[in-house]
Amino acid sequence: MKIKSSLAAAVVAAALVFQSVAASACCGAVGADGNTRLFWRGTNGTVSLWKLDSNFNSLASVVYGPYNGWSPDFLITVGSASNTYLMWTNTDGSASIWILDANFNFLTSANFGPVAGWHPEGLGGDGKGNIRLVWHTPANQMAAWVLNANLQVIGASPVYGPYFGWSF
Repeated sequence: MKIKSSLAAAVVAAALVFQSVAASACCGAVGADGNTRLFWRGTNGTVSLWKLDSNFNSLASVVYGPYNGWSPDFLITVGSASNTYLMWTNTDGSASIWILDANFNFLTSANFGPVAGWHPEGLGGDGKGNIRLVWHTPANQMAAWVLNANLQVIGASPVYGPYFGWSF
């Protein structure tokens, strides 16, 4: 019963935060501090990030955007400092990854691309503090760049696909 009431409270809170802006939940992540980060994408190009404790109490929230030509796309939390990595994609096919501290304060960012024929798809972590920036093509190929915690490229995967009957 407590989960249902917490969920209802979260829905009401989302409605109050966005008021006239429609939003959709994208993803969430749990930091090394045990707190959950939620990512809400506004249809107007904004992003609302929430940090919740283990009882789903709100600890912090922030809204970024909109920024002309950029759309919020993906969120992960990695590392012992519980930094949050937020990816934005540009209409030109480039990606900007922001590093936010544990309370969503902007620390730094780096831009990647555009890479001809490739589009940024998402982010992942490897358990060692590195980030994977995943790219895809319209021909259903994918590859990932390995970034260290400071957003420097330190490696890349081979190109995978396309595979008959499967799409990325």
